[in-house]
Amino acid sequence: MRVTRYQHTTSVDESSGSYFYDCSGLLDYALGRSRPADLKPIPRTHARPLAGDIEGYLHGGLTNPMEGWQALARVDALGPGDVVAWQATEDSTTGDTGHVMVVLEAPTLNSARAAEWLVRVADSTLSPHALDSRHPGTTGLGTGTIGLLVDERGAPIAFYWRGGVSPQAKPTQIALGRPR
Repeated sequence: MRVTRYQHTTSVDESSGSYFYDCSGLLDYALGRSRPADLKPIPRTHARPLAGDIEGYLHGGLTNPMEGWQALARVDALGPGDVVAWQATEDSTTGDTGHVMVVLEAPTLNSARAAEWLVRVADSTLSPHALDSRHPGTTGLGTGTIGLLVDERGAPIAFYWRGGVSPQAKPTQIALGRPR
């Protein structure tokens, strides 16, 4: 990768190292090349699945069988390659349907804040996460750490955009899934 930028239309030129997309565009691009069969069953409200579509599909998998995916009920079950998706919060002003990202490594419990799991992710975003790889002022593809707040069963109920750093968790519907 030589250049990246967050934008709502996907434009990738692998030969020049240009990767321009939003979070769901990243997932659509990556799965379309590595696991196209797993991309097919996800419902679409647009030309490609959006973050809200992905979250809804994975969330439904907790009670109904899913083609190509395994829904995960607990944050501590996440591993590399798994997907975290959430619905936009009530106070969101972006117009996005939510956010989706790929897990890079097993989550760790934050010893400084009860019930928060720190999760290293890859995504495309306008705003950096904690310990982010994006240089200040840059957007697009990168890695960072989010926080997931869990209930007594270990299920995610809210997120911290900057894991371990953001002062307040944002409650919303969050789904976890693993391509089979």
